[in-house]
Amino acid sequence: MPSAALSKSRSARLTMTKKSAHRSYWYQSDAPISIGCAGCPERSECGGQKVLVGGFDCLDNCCHSPESCDTVCPNGSDFVSRLREVGGLGLYGPHASPLPLDLPRYAPVLYNSTGRTVPFDAPAVVIKLYALISRSGGPRFLSRHELCEAFQIKLETPIILTGVARDTEVEKWWGLEAGGRRVMLENFRDLGIEMITTPNFSLMLDRPRWDDLHAMKRILIAHHEFIAAGQPAALHVNSRCDRDFERWADYVAAHDEVTHLAYEFATGPRHPERMIYHANGLCRIARRANRRMGLVIRGGSSLAPSLAEHFDVTIADTSLYEKSQHRRVCHLDEAGHRKWRFRQTPAGAPIDEIFAENLGISLSWARELIPERVLVD
Repeated sequence: MPSAALSKSRSARLTMTKKSAHRSYWYQSDAPISIGCAGCPERSECGGQKVLVGGFDCLDNCCHSPESCDTVCPNGSDFVSRLREVGGLGLYGPHASPLPLDLPRYAPVLYNSTGRTVPFDAPAVVIKLYALISRSGGPRFLSRHELCEAFQIKLETPIILTGVARDTEVEKWWGLEAGGRRVMLENFRDLGIEMITTPNFSLMLDRPRWDDLHAMKRILIAHHEFIAAGQPAALHVNSRCDRDFERWADYVAAHDEVTHLAYEFATGPRHPERMIYHANGLCRIARRANRRMGLVIRGGSSLAPSLAEHFDVTIADTSLYEKSQHRRVCHLDEAGHRKWRFRQTPAGAPIDEIFAENLGISLSWARELIPERVLVD
């Protein structure tokens, strides 16, 4: 076999090995619980390790480098202080008054105004939460006019801020500390932000579970800070296992101020098998809460019809921006799926028309995808 072909074959095998290793860490409801979980003081919160990879317990994933590690782990040098900063790992907290809000079925995610010269007209748009924070950690925009001009959107367009981003950006929000977050929340109210989805602090497959529980508690704290400040928000119920969904369900059922949830299907749960698992977990939360809530999803649009049986679904769509920037124009095939064709444009020509055309088709697609919302007394 030629060396190039051999190298390609080895690369393919390595990729498959990595995928298999990744899947071996997926939570499996029917797998036996790891023996080391029996005496763990956090088992009631965690639920126990049930993975195909086996092992004694989740501390098999400890790096044993306490001085340089930033994972929340009992072997870490700052473990106690990390627990104190969130007030323990239990999903509990004070109540707040609900801030009900109706969102459209579809809202495109905009990252900037590149290639556009006319203010974008949409039922709502989604912007990254972290794009509104300056490098110094303060407000980047001091007026709504300034914000809308930067992203080329109409002044009256409802703006949703998404907390979904890379970990380095997500951690930026927590790094502001309580005082800095209060300043930003006041700024968001001044800017007239419609809704914020809480930062999706990551739950990692190959870390001690204390790190996951700490991330979930930070999500809860962020949501309460938003609502208590008078800012409507969607609780991003990041979960890895049955017990995570159960704990969120208990919290949501007890807190009427949770009017919207958020979930991201584009990275961790993007495998079809895991998508279904996570969608079922969201439906269990809705049934436990026994009330109709909104749900903002990133990715997983194929799940929208089934999720709409339990939620008022809003699709935060990145495709429109990404495809339009690459001069792809949308159309619907016979099955109602969006397809994209390249359209040649003159060099340097604005792409406002492509954005507008893609928005119109995408709105039609979302109307067909998500059933008419059921009015609940």
